[in-house]
Amino acid sequence: MLIRTYADIESLKGIDALSPAEKKLIEGCKRGELTTLGNGTRPKRPSKARTIRADLLRYLILGGCEQCRLHEKGVQLEGAWIVGELDLSFASAKGAVRLLRCAFAEPIVADQANFDRLVLNGSSLPSLNAQGATIKGHAFLRKLKSTGEVSFVGTEIGGQLTAEEAELNGGEGSALNAQGATIRGGVFLDNLKGIGEVSFSGAEIGGQLSCDGAELHGGEGEA
Repeated sequence: MLIRTYADIESLKGIDALSPAEKKLIEGCKRGELTTLGNGTRPKRPSKARTIRADLLRYLILGGCEQCRLHEKGVQLEGAWIVGELDLSFASAKGAVRLLRCAFAEPIVADQANFDRLVLNGSSLPSLNAQGATIKGHAFLRKLKSTGEVSFVGTEIGGQLTAEEAELNGGEGSALNAQGATIRGGVFLDNLKGIGEVSFSGAEIGGQLSCDGAELHGGEGEA
């Protein structure tokens, strides 16, 4: 079910009703506070006490609605298991999106999306598609673990792109693709472990490019 209004949330009954974790997240977003589930570490397996539906997360990232006003700081969540595909295509996030040490069961799709700031430090996901997105501030992917392509093709980033200590496994395809991106700040890939092609072909980088200690294995592509 795609959640667009608070009435949609109120209509969830029985086994579909909001879980304690989801109620905690909503209240945290209203107060502008970080919501920590469990001990805040990245879940290794599904847990009812730490599960958040992607549709609810999308609703909150987009700012809720008139009946559910959220704080301007945006969504701040750590230690969650996210079920369902988080589809933010062509959407505009309200405030920062900070999803720390979260485990995504399905990809994040955010092509042509708009963010003030995107933070996925310590999270894991099958893939991230942010092609053509606009990120006004920084994109932080420190210690991100991806089993598929992370794409910033044609993305505009007003701050820095940081993927220090990330583990990106694109197999024989692309691990990190930022072709044609515009990055006003620096790019920091220190100690990144990449399997698959890492490409910044045609990208404009306003600051420094740092890859100290990075391990890049191009597979059939180029590193």
